[in-house]
Amino acid sequence: MPWGLLDPRLLDLAKNFEGNADHAVLTGFRRLEDLVRAKLDRDAPEGRAIATAFSFSGDRSQLHWEGLSAGEHAGRAQLFTGAYGAFRNPRAHKELDTSGHELLQQFLLLNLLYPLEVAAVRRPPGDDDQALGSNDKAQGKPR
Repeated sequence: MPWGLLDPRLLDLAKNFEGNADHAVLTGFRRLEDLVRAKLDRDAPEGRAIATAFSFSGDRSQLHWEGLSAGEHAGRAQLFTGAYGAFRNPRAHKELDTSGHELLQQFLLLNLLYPLEVAAVRRPPGDDDQALGSNDKAQGKPR
């Protein structure tokens, strides 16, 4: 476990990772979804906060990262929705036979998503230019 690289909000799960890695990964995904749901200022349906926050890329997502190009924003949004679709959802709905190596990779992916969650902010209503970074706007790049 790369202790020095871990987001502090995952430390409690990392300490018990060897004893119950599946629990650490699933709880980490649930915790991240709760953090995203809190940023939405409304209750997202259970299990749908990530999709609700990032389901539209570009200027229509509810959460975004300021100062990024449209492509960078779309990539981060896809990282969140892809991680949930590929790893959290199957784990939440059935018992999986996953190796310790694979579970550690998924836990470290979660560790990457946590700082991205901190940087994501609620998009102001009617704000359709925030997903474009200043370079895209200055160069007149299309959305």
